[in-house]
Amino acid sequence: RSIPEVVLWWAGFLVLTIVGERLELSRLLRLSRARVGAFLAAVALLLGGLALTVFSYSAGVRVASLGMAALAAWLLAFDMARRTVRKSGLTRYIAVALLAGYFWLAVAGLLGLRFGGETAGLHYDAFLHSIFVGFVFSMILAHAPIILPAVTGLPLAFHGGFYAPLALLQVSLMLRVAGDLLANFPLRRWGGLLNEVAILLFLAMLLLAVRSGWKASQATIKAM
Repeated sequence: RSIPEVVLWWAGFLVLTIVGERLELSRLLRLSRARVGAFLAAVALLLGGLALTVFSYSAGVRVASLGMAALAAWLLAFDMARRTVRKSGLTRYIAVALLAGYFWLAVAGLLGLRFGGETAGLHYDAFLHSIFVGFVFSMILAHAPIILPAVTGLPLAFHGGFYAPLALLQVSLMLRVAGDLLANFPLRRWGGLLNEVAILLFLAMLLLAVRSGWKASQATIKAM
């Protein structure tokens, strides 16, 4: 199979893994059968679209994209992030990053519906970046401050500076997608460059937060 045919399956794997985790957390809200049914219908559209690409790539992409848009709408309507965004500190940061990711999943769905048959070029670039940078990387930025300490055992001191790479990622991706849709290559290049800067800035923020958390933990131990 060609890369465009396969890459949508990769995207589907990531999307379904992430939204499955969000569904699990949403069970705390005691979802109604109708809401769970709507979620399963959206998943069925995505899976059906992926299967359809084997026989008709263009039609399959559009059906899968409809599933992505439906999942984004479900998450924006029913995910816990709608409530936790009213909190403060790390909880609010995670919610903001999640909601931004859901927005980009919706954008990807709309782009796929409009330009579903394309396998290269600017519109295809906008579609892929909306999924892999907009949705997936927003999820990474949202969960890394929780996952890193859990996996490594290193303490992490969250601070408001984490919003800087998150905001830069969103703005730079808007530039990238706008450059794609308008065929504006300077805008597209700046968007791509700032995407990378945002990711590097986030890694730097993680290192600083771990360093600050380590120092605070050592100070606590000494005080004891």
